Amino acid sequence: IFHVNGDDVEAVVRVCRMAVEYRQRFRKDVVVDVFCYRRHGHNELDQATFTQPLMYRKIKSHPTPVEVYRQRLVEEVRCKRPAVFLASSMSLSYHFACGNMSRVPQQGKN
Repeated sequence: IFHVNGDDVEAVVRVCRMAVEYRQRFRKDVVVDVFCYRRHGHNELDQATFTQPLMYRKIKSHPTPVEVYRQRLVEEVRCKRPAVFLASSMSLSYHFACGNMSRVPQQGKN
């Protein structure tokens, strides 16, 4: 069982690759436990702000994984503007592909 923080995008990718390699090499089942949260509840009928108001207040104020990763790239100065632009465009592409354009976070908002 691999445990990984869902806010650390690179760690999630690294652990998933390790899990695939383990599965291929040892032909055994593997579990990846991504420790994270649901920003919009469990399903379209769930109004999590009513059932868990304190927790969802904290979740709403917590930056999304894309925002965390974008900030990390800027702070590490590994790559400047192109990486920040790439992270933003990847987020938009994901939301468009999933049909969730109404949930695309606005710049600086959750």
